[in-house]
Amino acid sequence: MPKVLTKECIGAIDKLNAIGDELKEFIMEREEVINLIKLALVSKRNLFFLGKTGQAKSFIIKEFNKRITGSNYMELLMNKMMDKDEIYGRLDIPELVNGNQKVITTGKLPESDIAFYDEIFKSNDLLLNTLLQSLNYEDVNLEGNTYPARHLSIFSASNEIPNFKNKEEDKILYPLYNRLHLKVVTNYIEKKDNFKKAIKMKRARHGTKPQATIKLNEIKILNEKVWDVEVSEEIDELVWKISKDISNKLNRPVSDRKLIESSIILQGYALLNKRGKVEPRDLKVLEYYLWESPEEIQVIREIIKANSDNPLKEKVMGVKSLVVEQLEDAYSMVDSEDTRAKNKTFSKTEKELLNLHSELESLKDTIKTDEDNRIIDKMLVEFENLYKELNEKFGYTYTSIGEMKERMGI
Repeated sequence: MPKVLTKECIGAIDKLNAIGDELKEFIMEREEVINLIKLALVSKRNLFFLGKTGQAKSFIIKEFNKRITGSNYMELLMNKMMDKDEIYGRLDIPELVNGNQKVITTGKLPESDIAFYDEIFKSNDLLLNTLLQSLNYEDVNLEGNTYPARHLSIFSASNEIPNFKNKEEDKILYPLYNRLHLKVVTNYIEKKDNFKKAIKMKRARHGTKPQATIKLNEIKILNEKVWDVEVSEEIDELVWKISKDISNKLNRPVSDRKLIESSIILQGYALLNKRGKVEPRDLKVLEYYLWESPEEIQVIREIIKANSDNPLKEKVMGVKSLVVEQLEDAYSMVDSEDTRAKNKTFSKTEKELLNLHSELESLKDTIKTDEDNRIIDKMLVEFENLYKELNEKFGYTYTSIGEMKERMGI
């Protein structure tokens, strides 16, 4: 397995996070959106914003793009009269006169790294097929010339979702919607303090330049590294289970395309969190990937939580809480002048701690995943440290838990 978290990879992640932190300083209540932009760029997937006008959707994308050195950006307000030329470029007439079918793509999608299409569902039928190819990151053919997909992500927005079920004119837009991988609902600023901070920062930022930046090539390093993030069979099984629960609960299927492409979303999320392997906790990001209407979000969130929560971890944390509680009670006797009571407290606490250690070890029999194994091993180390601390506070010589349990027959 190739090493994922190389020095250059970690450096690139740190730079993306620095950009996110800088944006969060003056773009209020958009942490969710900013984090999803990072995920879309790293995993090379599309991100759709559902929200009313004036919610800083295009502003956030433009500000992020400003901080990507070497990135070409394009932005369009879609309309039903738009033709393909406005997205992909127009035929070069002088060249055509000379017998060459050349397309002028300057400032268009074939030469863009990041694109933002507002009112995405106003795309017309003639434009739809080619746009679908771009949303799929496929090469497009323009006047006999093939142009590879250069863009990292296509961001898009709309203030409403078409009625795919009932309106014939909207049904043709469903394939487009299905290729908008990540989706997020945006809102206006809700808290007065955040509004005041936003307007104050706008005045203070006038004429300033971005401080946090990243090179386009550094993002492309992450685009390659993301495929090396390990995905276990356990994760694949959980994704399958989540999809079936969604189908049963919402009475609709989750398409094969959705299921298969979920992997890169999880890999991107794990990589951004500096992990070389997807863990069950990463599944929560799929709530931005699996919904089709906002009404489904809470249901899907609950389904993911039910499938990704770790009962073993809860048990382990419960055992630890008992230990900490008992140690706190015992430490209240450390300075007692009643030697007999002090020794009795130590003996009682020691025995309880050793018994809880045995209980923790017995949980190893229920281990099903590598993550469970790590949870148990980490807690056993913590137990050892807590036991050592107990001995030191009461003035006893520390002996390992394993050796002490042998002596006491536990």
